[in-house]
Amino acid sequence: MKDFIEGLDKKKVMYLVGGLVVIIVIFLIFNIIGTQLFSKKNYEEIENIMKNAALKYYEDNKSSLPNEIGNTNEVDVSTLSDGKYMKSMDKLLNDKNKSCTGKVKVTNVDNSYKYTPILDCGDDYKTIAFVDYLKKNIQVVESGDGLYSLNEQLVYRGEKVNNYVVINNKTFRIIKIEDDKVVLMLVNKLLSMDWDNRYNTDKNSKVGINTYNISRINDYLKELYAGSDFLTSDNKLLLARYNVPVGKRDANNIDKSGETEKTDFYENQYIGLLPLYDFLNASLDTNCTISTSTSCVNYNYLVKLDSPYWTSTADINTSYKVYKIDIGSGAVLSNANTNASVQPVIYLSSNTVYVDGNGSKENPYKVK
Repeated sequence: MKDFIEGLDKKKVMYLVGGLVVIIVIFLIFNIIGTQLFSKKNYEEIENIMKNAALKYYEDNKSSLPNEIGNTNEVDVSTLSDGKYMKSMDKLLNDKNKSCTGKVKVTNVDNSYKYTPILDCGDDYKTIAFVDYLKKNIQVVESGDGLYSLNEQLVYRGEKVNNYVVINNKTFRIIKIEDDKVVLMLVNKLLSMDWDNRYNTDKNSKVGINTYNISRINDYLKELYAGSDFLTSDNKLLLARYNVPVGKRDANNIDKSGETEKTDFYENQYIGLLPLYDFLNASLDTNCTISTSTSCVNYNYLVKLDSPYWTSTADINTSYKVYKIDIGSGAVLSNANTNASVQPVIYLSSNTVYVDGNGSKENPYKVK
């Protein structure tokens, strides 16, 4: 009996010790997580302080704002703290073991201004541009689904790629990275409409005219951008102007470099449509060789939409046909006055900041 009691006591001690160890481990884990979250929150608060300080600084120094659309100026936090627009960084951190530097970039976006605080606290925290995050964290591949180096750009190709981005509760896919700008196409369906419905003298009918600059769909995109349903005023500050490639091409054209579409541009736009060569490049099928190859629907995430959609590319051999992307057939030529959905393309500026996400459908990238 004595041995039994002693054995029972030992078991109790072991259980007690084991329980304490588990409690300590759980406490340490939560403490570490809590510290990281608290630290991140603190850094984000400092970024907001920097942004507000820069707003006040430029109110007093309007001549220092970038005058030309697309240009960026910057102000260092030392200038902001010396001017009493914010506390010095060491006082904000309140930690002798931490050291941070920072600046605020201000960019002229269509004569409005985007203020981007850039905070660098070494290994503890760094503000990172979205384009830099993608280049640093996404491995460039040479086979299979993923991000490819192609035509001096970084291009997403394949059927299953983690290139989802959410802006204003709308889902986009990253098409490519071009000149340090991230190119997105909306995958939510907005509406179906004709590309153009004007009277065409070549056909003596209202089959439309396939000149992008004067098209009905271009008119619609301008109205869409001017409103606030597609993108809010804050969302629009993320965008960069770009030249929409609108060069026309033949159905048997084998060019995938964009050289054909880039023979003509609709310049200085914030919104456009996908040029055909971007659709062709997204396919990994080696039989995707010409403009209208049905094989281009294979291994291609850009056919994973609910309905056919318009491109910005028209037929060079007629004055009324335009390429649309069909889920089953790939790129097909259709009269401009037929219906297809509108899937706008936008370019995010190099100042757009990564916030969260891994690009999957379940956890899309978030930016600001």
